[in-house]
Formats: sequence, C-alpha cells, structure tokens
Amino acid sequence: MTLRNVYGTIPQLEYRELPYPLDDVLFFVDNQPDVSVDPNNYIGLSIKQGSLGALQFIRIDQTNWIMDIPYFENEHFSYAKVAQLSHRLVMDMIRQFYEDKNSIFTSIRDYDYESLEEYLMNQYSIELTLVDDQLE
Repeated sequence: MTLRNVYGTIPQLEYRELPYPLDDVLFFVDNQPDVSVDPNNYIGLSIKQGSLGALQFIRIDQTNWIMDIPYFENEHFSYAKVAQLSHRLVMDMIRQFYEDKNSIFTSIRDYDYESLEEYLMNQYSIELTLVDDQLE
C-alpha cells in the first residue's frame, strides 16, 4: 500500500509484511491533508509495489473523500470510476483492506471489478460512476 502525505511519500507497505502497524497507517490517513493543501495528494491501496490494481482516495475536506478506481484490461488503463465517501467509510475500507482475503483485497488482486463493485454496493451502499459521467 502506498500512503502519501504533504510531507512526502511514506514507504511502500506490503500486504503480508507490514513495516507499519495498522494503527500507524490509520493515523496517517486520519491526518491526510485535503486538496487545498496539495491538489496531487492522495492515498493509494495496492496489493504490492508496481501492481496496477488499486483503490485511490483523495481527501476533499475533513469529512469527505473521493474514491477513484482505475480499471485495467490486459494491463492497460481502460477507464476509471469514482464515488464520494465519508471519512468514516474510508477508514473502514482501509481496515478491511488489511484483513486477510477480504473482498476488497481479492477483487483488486484479481482485477475482478464486477465483484468489487458488488461488494462496495452490498457492504457500503456505494455506487460507482464513470469519471466521464462526472465531468459532464
């Protein structure tokens, strides 16, 4: 998992061998500056360094985030989907990501976007929207 904040990039966190305890990661997320401080600031969750499968979170303000999911086909970017989330949901999803073999982890690992979307809808009532739809 890559965590980035205004003070610089926090080293890559591997799923199985976490150099940082979950409490430290949640502290970094909780204190993530919003886009008014750094417009390129985001938190990305990936299975391992260099993996294309990822969830990205961009903090809009103290209570609101955008979740951005890049979709890949044959290791090439195809499109992205987004949803607006509360801070509480982002923290919960990051906790979920650390649980062994949960649906978020396995869906990202397997590029199984249909299962990921289904899980997000069933677990959190999150409906993703194509980025192009957001820009119209």
